[in-house]
Amino acid sequence: MNARTLSAAMSLTIASVAPAQVVINEVYENPPGSGSIADAQWEYIELYGQPGLSLDGYAIGLVKGGTDPDGDDIPTVIPEIDEAFSLDGLSI
Repeated sequence: MNARTLSAAMSLTIASVAPAQVVINEVYENPPGSGSIADAQWEYIELYGQPGLSLDGYAIGLVKGGTDPDGDDIPTVIPEIDEAFSLDGLSI
């Protein structure tokens, strides 16, 4: 089998088993002036994926707290889950 045919066959195999993916594309938290409940409406999490893809079984957990004084990306105080949202289409 030549290299071109092998490459095409591998590409088709990978494409046929690639699962649908949902990606967190953008997060906007604590915008300037978000001290009031009215301003908190501008916070959002943007998901990116195939249009019409079911989000059944997916959830987003919002974490509150935690500190990283030495800047190594490992919190010295373990944060707690503040809120969790199911993305099954029953909540916004």
